[in-house]
Amino acid sequence: MADLPGGSAEDGPSPYLNEDLRRDAVDVFGPNGAWLLLSHLWYGWRSWYDLAVALVEGPGPEDASLPRPSDLSVEYESVRHLQVQSFAFAATEQLLTLTWAARKHERGTSAFFDAYVAPPGEMRVMAEELADLTREELDSLIGTPQEAADVARFVPAPPSTGVPVLDLAATPVDDIGGLYLPQHLPESSAMHLMETTADIAEAILANLGEVRTQMLEAPETSLPVEVRPLRQVDNAFRHGHRVLFKDALPAARGWSQVGDNAPDPAVDLYLPDRRKNPDTERAKWAKIATGPEATASMLRSLREVSTRIGQFTRGFLLEQVVGERWGLVFAVHLELPDLP
Repeated sequence: MADLPGGSAEDGPSPYLNEDLRRDAVDVFGPNGAWLLLSHLWYGWRSWYDLAVALVEGPGPEDASLPRPSDLSVEYESVRHLQVQSFAFAATEQLLTLTWAARKHERGTSAFFDAYVAPPGEMRVMAEELADLTREELDSLIGTPQEAADVARFVPAPPSTGVPVLDLAATPVDDIGGLYLPQHLPESSAMHLMETTADIAEAILANLGEVRTQMLEAPETSLPVEVRPLRQVDNAFRHGHRVLFKDALPAARGWSQVGDNAPDPAVDLYLPDRRKNPDTERAKWAKIATGPEATASMLRSLREVSTRIGQFTRGFLLEQVVGERWGLVFAVHLELPDLP
């Protein structure tokens, strides 16, 4: 950080994070890479979901000083949905960038940080490059246990009474990054931990694949028009707010029916075509459902992607720092609050 007029200042290390973890993370990732990953671990993994929930649960606009022939509830719900969708894209880009940069990691260098802060520029490029990510490589990145011996230390010894020990308050813990992780995970057996971490790894791979098919690629159609991917609909909202409200139409307008119209409430967006030499006709308008069900569905997607970010971060950080092929064990019980 450059010195500012009036002298320089220094922030001390976090008093909440385990000293050994902080030191080792700096050794493995460099000071900036360690700070970035620990920031993800601390809160960054769930921030987009928290913002979306706050937006959905918050009050709508109230403006009694401006007389209107109708209220703004429909328009507000439409824009709110589009913003939740943008949060989902932001979280998805975060997961892509995290995974893409993790593959560039070289122990004891700043390679991870350099890749994270200077990605290829487009989600599509990262998604295409991640298409060849194998389960084997992912396991090595995030510490998916491969054998029972990898998780043996976390499996409680059978109590003499034969009753499982489930009292977390009475369970010895290790302070790993301020997480106070139990030395023995309740209700855990070697098989349970192996199966659960395998499910998490498969879910991460599945979500990365869904980014390409559901967000970045145009849906298949037999129509003589090039349909645009959802990412371009999101761009039409974020870059210039190209949102057109039905109650603001200045004149009658007819529409070509393309399949089933989106159910009400819905909103129209204009999709600019910046190609210099277009050789096919492209869809210029998009109608997207923005009702409560559509928003709830988008929130579910955002919740899942945010959870994957948290799971990947925990596994990647602990696996690369500790290197004992059990990092993902501490993502097993990671979860976000239920949907509003």
